[in-house]
Amino acid sequence: MKFRGQREREITLCNPSLKSDILILVFPLQVALIRMTSDGNLPADQRRNYKSVFDALFRIVREEGLFTLWRGAIPTMGRAMVVNAAQLASYSQAKQGILGTGESSSRFGHLDDSNSLLTVKSGIKSGSMLSCFF
Repeated sequence: MKFRGQREREITLCNPSLKSDILILVFPLQVALIRMTSDGNLPADQRRNYKSVFDALFRIVREEGLFTLWRGAIPTMGRAMVVNAAQLASYSQAKQGILGTGESSSRFGHLDDSNSLLTVKSGIKSGSMLSCFF
């Protein structure tokens, strides 16, 4: 990432180990969110009536154990890998398709490999292609 007047900095947010570390930290919050959301669909006598996210987290740990917060993490990570692989493949395919057709010359100017408009168009096309599958 370049900033004007500054040296080029490399930010590695695509590091797979960083993503897995973040998922390990964030997944309990997702469990609490899902529990709080689905709580309204339960019959009144089975509702947990969490007061907040922190209440949900503390009660889940106290009543069901610490590792309950990561229940379902492996399938979620597997799904995330499949979705990311499909997005990367379809994005590259959409980008090549746009560059290979006459669509690369638009009213906004010529699209080349480094053009941000090409990035937006490719993202929209790949996202719309994948939306019917995931």
